Amino acid sequence: MSLPQPQEAPATPETPDAPSPPRPANDTAPKRIDWPAIARALALGRNEEHVALDHGVQPRIIRRHLKRTPKLRRLIGYFRAELENEAAARVDGLRGQVAERLSAMLAAGNPRVTLWLADRLKLTEAETLSRLPGAAEADLARRAAKRAHIKAAQKQYERISAEDEAVLRDSKGLAGASAGPSGASGAL
Repeated sequence: MSLPQPQEAPATPETPDAPSPPRPANDTAPKRIDWPAIARALALGRNEEHVALDHGVQPRIIRRHLKRTPKLRRLIGYFRAELENEAAARVDGLRGQVAERLSAMLAAGNPRVTLWLADRLKLTEAETLSRLPGAAEADLARRAAKRAHIKAAQKQYERISAEDEAVLRDSKGLAGASAGPSGASGAL
């Protein structure tokens, strides 16, 4: 006994597999070309061949109209300017969000953000620091602290050198005392 086979649904224009209805051979009516859509696609950076394929025209028609029609070129320029304005508006929005986030992190006392921002604003360069209020006093204090540190290091070096010399003198004195009056060691 065989099972009944499912019947295929007839192809309708709604199904994607349906072939387009055949055009009569004598159909010479010109196809309506959507030039604003073509101009927008070209403004987005698509090449002429892909745009022609998408809109069902020959690439040479698009090239010919680009060459001969200033209105089409102006329309493409208009769409490009519109795209640039949209991009600039998005960047401005992002810039505002970044500024708010940085401000919140600075207010929270995040030291990494503070240092990064100081570096990006070039607040760590010597000439920038010298222009800040109180920079001369801070520079003098920094130099005085450096001189004090150098003096402390010199005193410590002198103290260590004096101790090393004392140890050397003691070791020579011990070596000379064990050698005896003749200067030879008492080895057998």
